Amino acid sequence: MRNTIRKIIFVICTFMVLFLFFQTKDYSGSPYKWTRAENVDFSDAWQVQIDGKKETYKANFPKIIEDVEPNQWIILRKRIEKENKYSKPYLMVGSSQQEFVVDLDGEHLYSMEGMKRINYGRTSGLGWFLIKMPKNCEGKEIQIRIRSSYKETSGAISQIYFGNKSDLMYELFTLSNKELIVGSFLFLLAIIIFSLSAHFWKVSRYFCLGSIYLGLLILALAIFILVESQGLVFFFFNYAFDYYAEFIALFLFPVFIYRFIYYFYQLKCSKKIWRLGEFHFIFFFLALLGQVTGITDFFTLQWILLGCFGITLLMSCYFLLREIAKNKKLVTIVSWLVLIILLIVFNSFIFAEKTEVAIYDLLLFIVIAFIFYFLLSFFYELSKLFKIRVDNEILKEQIKQHKTHYDRLQQEKDRLRRVHHDMKYQWFTLEHLLNESGERAKEYLTTVVDSFKVTKSHVDTGNYLLDAILTEKLEKANSMGIEPKMEIMIKKELQIELTDCSILFGNLLDNALEALEKLEKEKRLLDIHILTKKNLFIIKIKNSYNGMVKKVGNRYMTTKKEKDFHGIGLESIRQIVKKYDGEFEIFYDEQYFCVEIILYGV
Repeated sequence: MRNTIRKIIFVICTFMVLFLFFQTKDYSGSPYKWTRAENVDFSDAWQVQIDGKKETYKANFPKIIEDVEPNQWIILRKRIEKENKYSKPYLMVGSSQQEFVVDLDGEHLYSMEGMKRINYGRTSGLGWFLIKMPKNCEGKEIQIRIRSSYKETSGAISQIYFGNKSDLMYELFTLSNKELIVGSFLFLLAIIIFSLSAHFWKVSRYFCLGSIYLGLLILALAIFILVESQGLVFFFFNYAFDYYAEFIALFLFPVFIYRFIYYFYQLKCSKKIWRLGEFHFIFFFLALLGQVTGITDFFTLQWILLGCFGITLLMSCYFLLREIAKNKKLVTIVSWLVLIILLIVFNSFIFAEKTEVAIYDLLLFIVIAFIFYFLLSFFYELSKLFKIRVDNEILKEQIKQHKTHYDRLQQEKDRLRRVHHDMKYQWFTLEHLLNESGERAKEYLTTVVDSFKVTKSHVDTGNYLLDAILTEKLEKANSMGIEPKMEIMIKKELQIELTDCSILFGNLLDNALEALEKLEKEKRLLDIHILTKKNLFIIKIKNSYNGMVKKVGNRYMTTKKEKDFHGIGLESIRQIVKKYDGEFEIFYDEQYFCVEIILYGV
């Protein structure tokens, strides 16, 4: 069933990508270039007239024009100064992708049909358009006719600019640079989160799924901000593509929020939170279908979306409040959700009352702050996940050392069993030889005694686990042609946990032997000193090496090819030394590498 759903989602996504490409491919323009600008604002003292009405009035832009019918023309007129200081003048007009026409003293200069062919004459986000003016335009009257999509313009008619092209580009960059910086930063942040999710996928898939949705949430916000900034025209100029990108980012934003909450917080109401995300995804699909068929439009849908989002936020707050007594972490997120609900209501009231208050920046700031709260929670959980990963590696090392010890015990047990089994036959043989010939009996006895001699290097410190580790490592050293110099004087009852002892000596000796493997046999030297004095446990491991040390800050890093878990061994040693309030020092020169450790109370 899941595979079928995934295939359906894949087909839908493929269709959306193809649809987006074919809908937007004819709306591309050349990216803009800019240099430093002078004052090019041309927004004041325009004569405004509604087509079909006699009244005219002066207005400064940006301004919301009211009392117009759908598809009715709004006519703006203004005369250019007689002293024109621009050698190659341009007019820059902002439009919500609505149809507009520019005339100069009755002569047609420019037409922008908007997106009515694919958007049924309706509006979307703001776009800026450059109109080249004739050199002899001074003293002439500019007339701009903008066709309204509704009973009022969608938002305010934007500012109008007049000047050299380079000056206008700088002005546009100045208008958009803040959003460009914020949007680009959020975009990069989303990429980083996706990378971290992929890196930790095998450690915790559930956490990484939450991280992916957090990345998508930030990516959607980044796309929305970048499109709204209008700064994308410096890199990519296709206002139809911008329209659909903004549409998708805005309508999928609630889906990503609820999916993130579902995966990131362990909730009893998780299924209900999942259903809220499903509702918004269905709403997005229906909204896109309505947009494609012309049943409805972006401007109307965004208000429906805000209303639905407000309702689902209230529902999610209710679900979370029922669990808040048992999960104190939910207090903060409920507070944020309530704040967003209040801002949505306030924004709706401001727009309905036509009050000119800059609510957009405030709402955007709160949403960004809300996402950064999610980010702090994400990185806090990520640090715990990294610790789990390190602990898992330490645990694997512990298991490896224990297995080595128990394997040795099993080998010794099997050897003793064989000796016990063979002993009775050897006694019978010896008795028979003694009756026949004393010399032959003596030779046989010598052979039996030799068979009992332990050919392996064996260490006897009184600590069986330390004996097993040292014996194993010494055997490896012997196989490498190394005769270690050893000084071991310890008490039998060490006050150190077996697992700590295993990790400590296992890592120290493994690091030394790995360094020695890179040298020629005649240059391999290894000194091992293990002493106890009163309550001090002193360890000193010194080995020759190839003179290559990788150090980052105060940390020594691995030089192994397998770098996925680099530094795990040294980190394990540091944790054990810290546990026993000890000291850990590393000394080295061009020939020798030395580690000294002192543990207290051992």
